Amino acid sequence: MPSTLKARCNWIAVDIVIEVAHMKARKIDLVMWTLNSAGTLDKSLLSIAEAVPERRICHRIIVDGGSRDNTVELATRFGWDVFRSASGIWRQANYALDRVDSEFYASFEHDILLSKNWLPRVEEAIMRENVAVAQGIRLFRGSGTLAAMDRWNYEHRTMSAPYASLDNNLSETEVIRKAGGYAAPSGPAGTDSLLIEAVHRQGYEWVIDRQCVSGHMRPGIPSYARHILGGQQRAMMEYEKEYGPRPIARLLFSPLRGAQMAARYHAFSAFAGYPVYRFLIFVIAKRLAAQPSSV
Repeated sequence: MPSTLKARCNWIAVDIVIEVAHMKARKIDLVMWTLNSAGTLDKSLLSIAEAVPERRICHRIIVDGGSRDNTVELATRFGWDVFRSASGIWRQANYALDRVDSEFYASFEHDILLSKNWLPRVEEAIMRENVAVAQGIRLFRGSGTLAAMDRWNYEHRTMSAPYASLDNNLSETEVIRKAGGYAAPSGPAGTDSLLIEAVHRQGYEWVIDRQCVSGHMRPGIPSYARHILGGQQRAMMEYEKEYGPRPIARLLFSPLRGAQMAARYHAFSAFAGYPVYRFLIFVIAKRLAAQPSSV
């Protein structure tokens, strides 16, 4: 390698090291939105406290949508500042964004079990050129069927749901603000899908680190069904088209795959639970196919 080129590469490497070190010296705001979240909140906040050192935290901001359980009490006990707003993830997320004053901020949902390697992994990712959002992935915990599905997809490098979300993200504050913040769900497009599109339109990347694996506390198929039917349809179908056969084919073969998951992970609920999940995806596909094209 010519000496001038080698010297240039060395300077670039030094610049990257300095930038990463500068990033690690910054404090970040932490934000979360809640609504009757007491069932998972204490475990979630404890995992965040263990993963994000106190010296790195600027503000802890929770925006509650009107909880009737002891969510607010738990949040206060963990040292978070609690604000009230109208319910709805997009409303609460925008309320939180308005109160962020750090260059980068982290956003979490109330059912995350944050990986201890989350902060160094996402900080390294967001230092890459044109990256505005970096996040890890979440694998289900709490439901035998959902956990088995996620482990199967992760180990076989297939996907039954998008890894992109509004959870366990480190975001560049001004980029998100210039993107318009968090938009209300529109038809089959959820707030997360719309934000990803807005970030990309600005010429930035949204990076997902598959080596940073956090837990996602979901009680079961009914809870997850409400989630995906309530605003995740378009994202689900985009991933279905990219990563696997047509929904009808997956539905027909789902009893076999469910049996494989049940045997491999000793999650016997997957034998019936996975076909139920594939039926839900088939229903979503039919629903979207019936909608008039926007083109």
